[in-house]
Amino acid sequence: MTASQTGRYSKYIRPISISFDILVITVLCLFFFKKLNLNTLYYLMYQTIAWGVIALLIKFYSIYRFTTPVEITSKIFKQGSLFLLVIIAFFPFSKEVLFSGKAIAYFMVSSFTLITIFKYLLFYY
Repeated sequence: MTASQTGRYSKYIRPISISFDILVITVLCLFFFKKLNLNTLYYLMYQTIAWGVIALLIKFYSIYRFTTPVEITSKIFKQGSLFLLVIIAFFPFSKEVLFSGKAIAYFMVSSFTLITIFKYLLFYY
């Protein structure tokens, strides 16, 4: 290993963060929405694409050393609010799916709790 490559692992932070977030929303979706008669493949594709588009629009993964914790909290709140609207918007278009506000609330609270904790751990690490 040359001297120019020593300790340069910050390029892996963003892909790790994205992968963790997608993994969390996928696993928790499978756990909380299993009784809602969802077509799992279509819903997971919808959810993942929606997450990515929202993250791009609000620059959710643009977190740097000089980013303040207030800005991080703001980005998490924006991502959570828009993602909640997109999740709720799926149910009227799918006729056979049962809508459960309780399942959506549990899903959103648990997923954004995990994502927030992980995002702050990465930031302070």
